[in-house]
Amino acid sequence: MSSGAEVVHVAYATLETLYFHARTAADGLEECSQLSELEFSPNDAVTDAYRGYLGEWSKHRESLQQGLNATALACQAILDSFKNIEVELISKLTSEGTGED
Repeated sequence: MSSGAEVVHVAYATLETLYFHARTAADGLEECSQLSELEFSPNDAVTDAYRGYLGEWSKHRESLQQGLNATALACQAILDSFKNIEVELISKLTSEGTGED
């Protein structure tokens, strides 16, 4: 293409896989309510840090879940858009070839 246009290859399977993984992870986080209490002997600093994280887990989990939900929705929207554009393009190209409008 000498006009400088770029060729875009859309891999539907890749978008579907990204959507599936994001949706599965978000659903898993929704079902996961609590982490186990662990102790990292003899390292009290690591144990204290882990306990601090446990105290904030619901905030972290909610934030992760929101991000993954947004990612899944974006992947689905992108996938749907490309599929719709492809259908419209095929329709236009076939109607131009037959003289229909």
